[in-house]
Amino acid sequence: MIKNGILTQCPLCKSTEEPKKVGLSYEFDRDILTCGSCGLMSVRDLTHGVTSDSLTGSSARAKTYRHVLAEKFPKIRSVLEIGPGDWKFLRQMASHGGVKKLISIDVGDNFRKEKACLIQDMDKKGKELDYHVIEPPVDPVEIFEVSRTMVKIIREECEKNGKLDLCISLHSLEHSPNPAVLASAIATYSKTFVIEVPDGVRSLAQVARDADLVKRRQLPVGGHYQWFTMQSLEFMAKNLFPPGEYYIGRPHLKSENAFCITNSEKFLSKNTHHKWVLIKTTKD
Repeated sequence: MIKNGILTQCPLCKSTEEPKKVGLSYEFDRDILTCGSCGLMSVRDLTHGVTSDSLTGSSARAKTYRHVLAEKFPKIRSVLEIGPGDWKFLRQMASHGGVKKLISIDVGDNFRKEKACLIQDMDKKGKELDYHVIEPPVDPVEIFEVSRTMVKIIREECEKNGKLDLCISLHSLEHSPNPAVLASAIATYSKTFVIEVPDGVRSLAQVARDADLVKRRQLPVGGHYQWFTMQSLEFMAKNLFPPGEYYIGRPHLKSENAFCITNSEKFLSKNTHHKWVLIKTTKD
């Protein structure tokens, strides 16, 4: 699947059809290619090199999800977050009375001070925290395999503690060069899950407008590999998730700029202007 550091097929649907160039990643200085089969837009050239980077989270998004979970999911006990960044969401979840165990997986230990504060909060409130840190990859193969390492950790956590009550990934999956295996694991090993990603079309246009700004920020680790569309998310639900019902729509916060895919409609915006899709799949 990788030849000379470049993916030879779509990282989501595995199509080997010739992709179409739709733009340039100013974070990686590599072409963005769109798949004609599933609609995913992605960077497939992984020869850009890596330096450790620190991406902060959104306080407003963390608070929004805390309120949704407190109101609509009062009985959850275990929460796994993929890509916690500076721990804003998990620190919010420390205030969720029912949650007993919090788990996080990320690449690079970049927010040590924030993590120390989080651990103190967990201890004071009698909650258990497991945090897993993956060393930053150094070559194209390692970059691509990071998601498999995350999946191994998720599987091991479930073998120890059973299926997770909630798995959440907030603006993290687009940073994965191999989103298929990670998305599939999130849906497989959790009772409830939500994956929120930027609206690929809007995000791509924003990157083009802010090209010079992005160049100055220098985000070789934190850059986007994937730009998801409704079509690519529908492919994910139909082909990568276990049989069930899945919802694709806008999230509660900044709904116009993001999509979420979930097995609970409670995570979707109720704005009547926002359309959503229900995908039902069954065993063959």
